[in-house]
Amino acid sequence: TAYREAGSFAQSNAAAQSDKALKEQLLAIQGRSQLSQGEALLKAENWTEARRFFEQVAQSANATPTVVAGALCGIGEVLLSEEKFHDAYHQFALVRVNHYLSRNETARATYFMGICCGKDSKEPNGKRKANDYFKEVADRYADAVWADRARSKMRERPAPRVRFSNSK
Repeated sequence: TAYREAGSFAQSNAAAQSDKALKEQLLAIQGRSQLSQGEALLKAENWTEARRFFEQVAQSANATPTVVAGALCGIGEVLLSEEKFHDAYHQFALVRVNHYLSRNETARATYFMGICCGKDSKEPNGKRKANDYFKEVADRYADAVWADRARSKMRERPAPRVRFSNSK
């Protein structure tokens, strides 16, 4: 509710602004509040509602490219929750290619491409590819929150394999 109210406030005040820079800031706040509404649905694991919400935002004529990229990432996260790793991977890849100017959303998409590779048992060399994506996020987007998450994933080590020997 708070995100919706903040977005409505920003949108209505942006419409009344003559100062272009201020208007752009208010529209950015409005877009960020929209994405925050969807992220709240993701956190609550309300996958059906999150998908509906993000699809609506992504198709909105008023959405900025950054908001569209965030909505497409949200749809990717829904697909990931449904264990549709291949579809989620492609969703995130589309964000990465089509919205590369939206740094935070590109970092997010790249991070989740790593998650998809790491979870998809059908992905050849999935763990190595996942680590490559995490390294890219950590290096290329070092200032993004996703870089910290990627570094954390890179520190995770699989449990060592125990070998039993019959020799004495």
